[in-house]
Amino acid sequence: MPQRSRLLSLDGDGTSLSFTFEGEGWVEIQSASGLGEDPQVSSGVESAFDAATGRLRVHLAPIGVHEIKIVESAPDRTPDPDKDGDLGDKADKAKRKAEAKAEKLAEK
Repeated sequence: MPQRSRLLSLDGDGTSLSFTFEGEGWVEIQSASGLGEDPQVSSGVESAFDAATGRLRVHLAPIGVHEIKIVESAPDRTPDPDKDGDLGDKADKAKRKAEAKAEKLAEK
């Protein structure tokens, strides 16, 4: 996150991520559950996705409060319990990990 910026809120469910950010600049996002091949970012927001690293960079300008939503773009598929396990547990784990990371960033 850019200097002098604040993460005001963060929410996710394993396939989408929403956050409210105060400030301006580039924010880099890497989701524990992945962002798919071409994540969809709120309209009007400049973004760049690097499929090789799975990182999404979002440019937030001008300075102010920005509400951003990112939706994973993944092919539709039926979960395979033998392969995927409980997808709900994975989404919960990803959300907890993202919240812990946001708290650490907020403390800085």
